[in-house]
Amino acid sequence: MTDFGDYLKKARKSKGMTINQLSMYSKVSSSLISRIENGTRGIPKPGTIEKLSKALRIPYDEMMKNAGYIDEDVNSSAEQKDNKEIDLSTDLRDKTLIYQGRELTDKQKKRIIRIIDAFLLNDEEDEKKKINNKKRQ
Repeated sequence: MTDFGDYLKKARKSKGMTINQLSMYSKVSSSLISRIENGTRGIPKPGTIEKLSKALRIPYDEMMKNAGYIDEDVNSSAEQKDNKEIDLSTDLRDKTLIYQGRELTDKQKKRIIRIIDAFLLNDEEDEKKKINNKKRQ
């Protein structure tokens, strides 16, 4: 088994997926996934890795590093910068979001943003009530 094949198999099993499920979610043939995992097929192309990463909900860069396409040192500073701040309203709209192996539609993304807005608004209202109650006491 190759290092990447072993990595892929562990990642798949950690997500509780069978080869057939990963194949269905990624649109990569089950025979190719099996050959990669068993080491009878070399490192897959970046496009195949992208499909697998989306289906497994594993960052593409992480899988590309494990496949040997990306040198970890080259991207470490960029990753640290990217992880500092996330604008949910922008990122939810602009990025491809995967949930349980399926890509979310624009309508679903907008609904998530509305839920987050309502949640945060309720938190703000709760805080105001606490402050007002303390002032009354």
